[in-house]
Amino acid sequence: MTLETLDELAESLSGATLDSVLRWIAAAFTARSLSTDVERATGRIYDLVSAVKRFTYMDRATVAEPTNIAQGLADTVAVLAAKARAKSAAVRLDIAPDLPLVHGYTGELNQVWSNLIDNALDAVGESGQVSISAACDGDTVVVRIIDDGPGIPRDDQAHW
Repeated sequence: MTLETLDELAESLSGATLDSVLRWIAAAFTARSLSTDVERATGRIYDLVSAVKRFTYMDRATVAEPTNIAQGLADTVAVLAAKARAKSAAVRLDIAPDLPLVHGYTGELNQVWSNLIDNALDAVGESGQVSISAACDGDTVVVRIIDDGPGIPRDDQAHW
C-alpha cells in the first residue's frame, strides 16, 4: 500500500468510516504477517524434527552401514543451534562437496559429533566461533572441529 493510496482514502472517506477502513487494512496486514511467521516457524520445526530423527537414527539397527558424514554434521549443528544462539556463537560448517559415504555406525558417529561440537560451544566465549570441516585426504575422511576458546589451562593439560 502506497502513501498515495492512503491519501486517496483519506480524501474520499471521513471520520469513523476512514478509521474503520484503516483498522481493517492494518488487521489484514497483521494477519498476513503472522501467517508468514507461522509458515516459517512450521518449516523450522519440520527441519529440526527431521534433523533429530536422522541424528538419533532411532529407527535403525545398530549395524555398520554407509554413513553420510556431511548429513550427520549438519544435523548435529541443527540440533545444537539453540545452544550456539544462546552464546551468540558462530558455527561455520565447511563440507567438501565430494565427500564420500563411509562405512560406520551412524548413530555412534553422530554422538561423537554432538560431544565434540557441544564441548567446543562450551569452550568458546560469548560471540565465539566454532569451525567444522570435513574433507577427503586420500582414502580417509578428515573431520575437524576447531573453536576459538582459551584452550585447556597448562596446569590441567597433564591430566588429559
